[in-house]
Amino acid sequence: MEALILAAGEGKRLRNIAKGPKFKLRIENIPLIYYPILTLASIGVKKFTVVVAEKYYNIAHEVLKKLKERYKILILRNPYPEKGNGYTFLLAEDSISEETFFISMCDHIYSKEIPQKILEIMVKEDADIVVGADPIPKYVTIEEATKILANSDGKVLRIGKEIRKYNYVDIGVFMMKKTVFNRVRQLKPRSYVSFSDIIMEALNNNCKVVIANIEHSVWTDIDTPDDLMELLKGRRRIVLDKVYSEVYSFWEEN
Repeated sequence: MEALILAAGEGKRLRNIAKGPKFKLRIENIPLIYYPILTLASIGVKKFTVVVAEKYYNIAHEVLKKLKERYKILILRNPYPEKGNGYTFLLAEDSISEETFFISMCDHIYSKEIPQKILEIMVKEDADIVVGADPIPKYVTIEEATKILANSDGKVLRIGKEIRKYNYVDIGVFMMKKTVFNRVRQLKPRSYVSFSDIIMEALNNNCKVVIANIEHSVWTDIDTPDDLMELLKGRRRIVLDKVYSEVYSFWEEN
């Protein structure tokens, strides 16, 4: 299996407590980007394409050096990270080799049962895109989250940060068929492309987009100093303890 890690965000809101790119931020002495990579590796992913801001390309090679000893990791440059994570996604088209692949934001920490559920739904529904979705998120700031409106059959109708009517929150983990690139690459010339724009464009071009309901699974993201403090010392610590245990055990056993 294969995965694309979107890691071109600069983490500007964390600058007062962390230097350099967000993916380098150490959580329990592990770089943040190790969490999604090792979680996905633990369910069988062997190849990773990681897209980073061009100015952090060399840092990415250094940070990922240990993982490159075990997995095939291709690091791509994004010269325009300000154009959004949808643009970052589009830069990876030529690097994806398998028919289906995972996509993960680099700053999301989640248990391995989440990508397992997403894979299960992809196989069951034969969807073009599966979106990890939580109807009752406990460990994120809802105001900053990307929202999803899905129907009773689990088909996505709308997605975005600003939509008013929603019944799920996007958890930052997806699975997609490579053929979706054919339906969305026309967005690339835009000055800004969010990943929600990618999904909406796919919907508008008749792609089947469904949710994987991961209610009761643990996950969180890190955008602000408050998020980080909650992860290390507050109510989000339960997420870190579970996922750290999973990735540490996997690393030691493999």
